[in-house]
Amino acid sequence: DVLSFSYRTPSSRGLWAVPDAVAVGELVVCLSVVRRRAELYGESFLIALRLTIVHGILHLIGYTHNTPRSRVRMKRVEDRLVD
Repeated sequence: DVLSFSYRTPSSRGLWAVPDAVAVGELVVCLSVVRRRAELYGESFLIALRLTIVHGILHLIGYTHNTPRSRVRMKRVEDRLVD
């Protein structure tokens, strides 16, 4: 549903330092996949799109969901931002 292409390199802390007003990367969103997911979960397209964009942005700044711990951490931040 979303691909994130970062322009940054990882810092020693694992998350990228993001200065103000700087392009950190690009997101490519597949709207048809977002629409299908919205229908599958019974949510509006705009809510699903918001979640997808937030998820992609978190990847751009260094969040991952490769491990159970990182998945929980990313989901917590994602939920807070989407709300």
